[in-house]
Amino acid sequence: MDGLLHKLPNKVVWLALCLMPFLAIAGGLGIAPVGFLIGLIGWAVLVTSSQAKKVIAAPWFLALCAMLIWCCVAQLWSPYKQSGFLGNPVLLGIIVVGYCGVIPSFKNINPNAQNILCHLFLASSVLGIGLMFIDILSGFGLSTLVDPVNPGEVIHKRQGDAEQNLGRGLLTYTQFLPAIILMFIVKFKQGWLTIIPMVFILLLTAHLNRLSLPLFVIIPTLLIMGLTWKFPQFMIKAVFCLLILLVICGPLTGFLSGLLSDEQLAELPLSVEHRLRMWAYAWERILENPWLGNGFDASRSYQDTFISKEGYEIVIVSLHTHNAPVQIWLEIGMIGAVLSALTLVMLMKPALRFSSNSARASALAGTVMAIALFGATTIGVWQFWWWGSMFIAIGMLHLIPAAPSQKIQ
Repeated sequence: MDGLLHKLPNKVVWLALCLMPFLAIAGGLGIAPVGFLIGLIGWAVLVTSSQAKKVIAAPWFLALCAMLIWCCVAQLWSPYKQSGFLGNPVLLGIIVVGYCGVIPSFKNINPNAQNILCHLFLASSVLGIGLMFIDILSGFGLSTLVDPVNPGEVIHKRQGDAEQNLGRGLLTYTQFLPAIILMFIVKFKQGWLTIIPMVFILLLTAHLNRLSLPLFVIIPTLLIMGLTWKFPQFMIKAVFCLLILLVICGPLTGFLSGLLSDEQLAELPLSVEHRLRMWAYAWERILENPWLGNGFDASRSYQDTFISKEGYEIVIVSLHTHNAPVQIWLEIGMIGAVLSALTLVMLMKPALRFSSNSARASALAGTVMAIALFGATTIGVWQFWWWGSMFIAIGMLHLIPAAPSQKIQ
């Protein structure tokens, strides 16, 4: 039985990699259950190998659990009424703890299967980016082929949903991009010949999908990856310090956004204007209860609106603040922000230990940078699928050899 269990990580990761192109084009929502399944297998292996206690006692895990427990406590004074038996903060805790088994699943992959899974990951990534490109060129033809428009349904609404789904897929593969790039470099002498067209197609798909953010994420991510290749340990520390600083200084984003006048905001693209208004509004709500926060999921309860320059009435806070640090401060306050930052501080040591060579360090720094940039500009911090994509993205890095002498052939 133990032998079968220790083979499961190979099989489940293999299944996840095969499904990933289709999960991404469907909006990434399927990533949540797939990531949770990988995590459960990882925990099962840890339990049977008597390694679970080591993970549970890890400082980063204890800090993360403290933050998740505080989320449940912060629900007590939230203006947003939870639906369902458990409620979102309890579900978040269960799912994120489950996700913590994702990385052990990748660590326990049989070394003989590493080469196959590396090939599969690269092939599925090429397929996933290609499918997204075909979908946008065909006017979301692939999306509507899989999920046909119902009789009487407005086609434009379905296309709008497909556009959002494709945006999540683009975000997912942008976060996977550092792992893709480093695997191609490690595996092939001329790997950059594949990397360049992949990045170009990814960016072109984003442009055609009216999404400019991947460009502004990929450029600094590539820069950080290059610097980390040259200065691996220093840059890993620098990236984590930047991430910690972003969390601690989250309210500063809202404060600075509030300094802009309505006339200045009106000159900006609507997506930028909306975010700046959202963060300025969040700053005012943070001041109401900076220590404890306004309650878990409080962002969902705000219904105040503004009139755009096109004359549309738009809800200022659209479900979440589109900025993870701002949302943390708004909903779970300074206590939640300190616990979040403490988790990142405790993660720095295992991150440095993982970065045993330039390839691993560069891929890790790039992945963390991409996660940080998306988290600071567009993500709802409690979204299950995004947590799943983060853990899977970090897990994929374990397919890169741990030492320069270990070559993937």
